[in-house]
Amino acid sequence: MKIQLPRIGPYFIKIAVLSSMLFGSVGLQVLNAQTDSTPLKSESFNQLTQKLDFEAYGIINYHAFNWQLVPDKRNEIDFSQAVIGLDYQISDRWKFTSELEFEHGGTGVALEFDPLEEFGEFEYEVEKGGEIWLEEFNLSYQWFKNHAISFGRVKLPFGLASFYDEPTEYLGTSYNQLENTILPSNWTEFGILVNGKFGKHFNYSLGMVNALDGSGFNSANFIKRGNQRRFETVKIEDIAGVLRLDYEFQKDQLFGISFYSGNSRNNRPKPDLNVNALVSLAEFHTYFKFKTFSIKSMALFGHLQNSELLSLANRNLSNNLNVKRTPVGKQAAGFNAEFALKPLALFTNMNTKELYVFSSFDYFDTHQKTEGSIFNNPRWKRHIWTFGINYFPTKWLVFKSQFENQRLGISEKKFQRTFSMGFAFNFS
Repeated sequence: MKIQLPRIGPYFIKIAVLSSMLFGSVGLQVLNAQTDSTPLKSESFNQLTQKLDFEAYGIINYHAFNWQLVPDKRNEIDFSQAVIGLDYQISDRWKFTSELEFEHGGTGVALEFDPLEEFGEFEYEVEKGGEIWLEEFNLSYQWFKNHAISFGRVKLPFGLASFYDEPTEYLGTSYNQLENTILPSNWTEFGILVNGKFGKHFNYSLGMVNALDGSGFNSANFIKRGNQRRFETVKIEDIAGVLRLDYEFQKDQLFGISFYSGNSRNNRPKPDLNVNALVSLAEFHTYFKFKTFSIKSMALFGHLQNSELLSLANRNLSNNLNVKRTPVGKQAAGFNAEFALKPLALFTNMNTKELYVFSSFDYFDTHQKTEGSIFNNPRWKRHIWTFGINYFPTKWLVFKSQFENQRLGISEKKFQRTFSMGFAFNFS
C-alpha cells in the first residue's frame, strides 16, 4: 500500500524557513545572554509593580451630520474606543506587551444602517475581534543593544496612526481621514517583527505577518476591512512583509517611509479565487512638533492585483459573511496634511495646560484606477477640510471640537458636513 504525503505549499516553506532563521537567531542570543541565565526568582510586591506598566485610554464623541447625499442621517454619540494596556518587563531582555480594546461600547450584536454602499440595507455587526479584542499580545526580546524582536500579535509599523494612535496624541476626534478610511483601524497582525536603531537617527522595523483577507475589500474603503477579525482563527495561507524606515532628528521630529506587500487570495473564507490578489502599499510621512506649532503629513499609494476578478468573486459571497461585496478599485491614492498652533505655549505660567488650534486637509480616491468592467465611481474621490480645537486642562485629559467639510467627486449632493465634539483621557 502506497502512502502519499501531502504536498507542502510554497507559502508553508517560506514561513518555515523565515521562522527558523528568526527564531534560531533569537535562540542563539538567549543561550549566549549572561544577563538572563539566572533562574527567575519570586519578587516582592514593590519589585513587581516597578516592572509593570499600566495604561488606560479612551474617547467619546458626539457627531452632528449635515450630509446632502444622506439628508436624514441622524446625529449620534459614539464611544469610539477604550483600551487597557499592561506591559511587564520580565527581565533585562524580555518584555511582555498586551492591549485589550473595547470598541463602540462593548460586546454583542450591533445593527448598522449603510445608505451609501448597500442600498439602504441594515447590516448586523457580529465582530469577535471588533467589539472586545486583544489588540496587542506579544513578547519581545532585546537580542542586541537598540535591536529587538517581537512575536505574537504585533502592531504593524505602517503609517502615522500606528505610532500616534492614542486619542491624546492625535488632534482630530479620530485619526486623519486618509488612514481612517483606507487602512485597517489599529492595524495589528500575528507575526514576527524586528525593530531597532542605527546610529543616533535611523530607526527601522522589518516584519512578517499574516496577510489580509480579500473578501473584506470594498469600494469606499479599499483594503481596510481585510483585517482578519471576523472569525475565531486567523488564516495564514498567505503571508505579508512590512518594512519601515525613519530618520528621527529628535523625539517627535521625523520623516520616513513604509512598505507593505502580501497576497490576499488564500486567506479568504473559501478557496473561491483562482488568481493572485497581491496588495502593495507604500507611504511617506513627516511629523515635526515644536514648542509653538506642529506639522504632520502623509502620502499613501495602494495597488490591488486582479481587482476585477476579486470583485466578481466578492459579489458571489454569502450575505451571512457580513461583507460589503462592492467593486474594489485597482489603485487607491491619497494625501494628508495637518498644521497646528499652540498659543498657550507662549505663556510660561500656563505650562500645565495646552491649547491646539489646527487645520487639516485630506484628499484620497479609493477608485483612483479601476480594472476591466469595474465602473470608476467618482463618489469615492474625496476632499476634506477640517478645522478644530484641542484643550488639555491637564496632561491626561483633552476636550476636542472640530468641523469637517467633505466634498465628494460627484456633481450633485456632494457636500458632507460634520460637527464633532468629545473628550479623551489617558492614564499611565
